Amino acid sequence: MQANAFPALHGWVWLQAGFALWRSTPLPLTGSAMTMMMCLLLSALLIPGIGPLLAIALVLPLQVGMFLVCSSCAQQRRAHPKLLFACFTKARLPGLFALTGLSFAAILVCFMLATALTGFDFGSFASIAAKGTELPVEMQDKLRKLVWWASLLFVPIQMTTFFAAPLIALKNTPLIKALFFSCVACWRNLRPMLVMLLSFFVLGNLLPALLLGVISQLSASFAGMLSGVWMMMMFPVLCATLYSCARDIFGEWPIA
Repeated sequence: MQANAFPALHGWVWLQAGFALWRSTPLPLTGSAMTMMMCLLLSALLIPGIGPLLAIALVLPLQVGMFLVCSSCAQQRRAHPKLLFACFTKARLPGLFALTGLSFAAILVCFMLATALTGFDFGSFASIAAKGTELPVEMQDKLRKLVWWASLLFVPIQMTTFFAAPLIALKNTPLIKALFFSCVACWRNLRPMLVMLLSFFVLGNLLPALLLGVISQLSASFAGMLSGVWMMMMFPVLCATLYSCARDIFGEWPIA
């Protein structure tokens, strides 16, 4: 398996490709993205007790399903709705569930390490938050350090899992090998991926938030409507952008 490397500015090319893919096939991409979000929301809210855990377990299979939808659209084929659920098979689910469990455990370890490094007391924090009083200055400082350390420790986890799900589900890559090549791909393309994600944050979140803030001063209801429409567009654009990134790094992906 080969992970291609690209210069920093290629991250902007990936974002442009994501926008172009969405503009060429807005209905299947937007419809699939909204279906994915509704599945996760309903599973989390409507099933008592285990709903949130079920939603977490469904993230990766649906994420790879969106990957398949993007692949089909990019190859100018009909994006059948069943592609979104193509990973709910006996052949694909075990590997994706294993990746989900491993990722969840790694995130817990990150927070445990960050808590140990900062000495943050979650019990005291919960007690103060329940009373609605302001956090002491010392606890605020520890909270900032906790977030900083947790974010820093999360970076290698994100690198090892970024491409792992489609590698496992679509290229039948063993779990450890998928984690390794995901990390290698992210490391070799760290600069263009940072450009891609930063550009998406600015164009997809920061600037629209500023604009909607101005519009809300004139009409809060109109700003709320625009915010919903913008989110409905940007989520499939993000999925298409990530697909374009993975396609350039690893080559073409199978549709099913």
